[in-house]
Amino acid sequence: MTIVQPFVSSFKPLKSKKIFEQISDQIRELIFSDTLKPGDKLPCEKELSNQFKTGRTAVRKALRTLEHAGLMYVKQGSDGGAFIKNIDPTVITRSFSDMIRLGTIPIQDLTEAKVGIEKMLLEFALKRVTKEDLDL
Repeated sequence: MTIVQPFVSSFKPLKSKKIFEQISDQIRELIFSDTLKPGDKLPCEKELSNQFKTGRTAVRKALRTLEHAGLMYVKQGSDGGAFIKNIDPTVITRSFSDMIRLGTIPIQDLTEAKVGIEKMLLEFALKRVTKEDLDL
């Protein structure tokens, strides 16, 4: 496990009330842009708070948010820290299931989204299908 240093200069100072959300958003973007990869270790809370020019409480809350989202995990001990995690689709599945059961997302909306995704996947596949694929 390596500590990733190049991304540190990518952080921007914060100015909003919900600072922890801005911190987690910046870290998310680094994950989604593949700057941070599974297994990468984030700097310690103190270093992150210096980089973001904010308190450690906001950093801690941001890390907790990312952990609950399934994007990272925190390991305790001398070789511990915050590490980027492989994305686990069960986290998203559980979130959708919870939203449906709580009634915060209508099943009709979910069905429309599913049809839209399937349409995009079909278009993607049709652009790449070969005669051999069709013969199979």
